[in-house]
Amino acid sequence: DDGVGLLFSGPRLVEVVTARPGARAYRVEAAGGELHETPLAPRLLEPVPGGVDGPVEIAEFRDARRARAEAARRRRGA
Repeated sequence: DDGVGLLFSGPRLVEVVTARPGARAYRVEAAGGELHETPLAPRLLEPVPGGVDGPVEIAEFRDARRARAEAARRRRGA
C-alpha cells in the first residue's frame, strides 16, 4: 500500500487518487503465464482546509488506537 486510492464502478476502474506526492499504483494482469504491470498515474488530491495536523499515517494510527481502547473499555464494562 503506497497511499493510493482506487475508485471502482462495478468492475471498472474509474479513478486513481492520492494525497501523497510520488505515490504509485499498478494494474497487474496475467497473460500467457506472465505477469504484466502497468503504472497508473494517480491524481494528486488538494489539501483539505482544517484537515489533519501531521502525517495522515499518524492520524490513522491514533484513530485506530483510540477505537481499540474504547472497545476494550466496553468489553470490561467501564
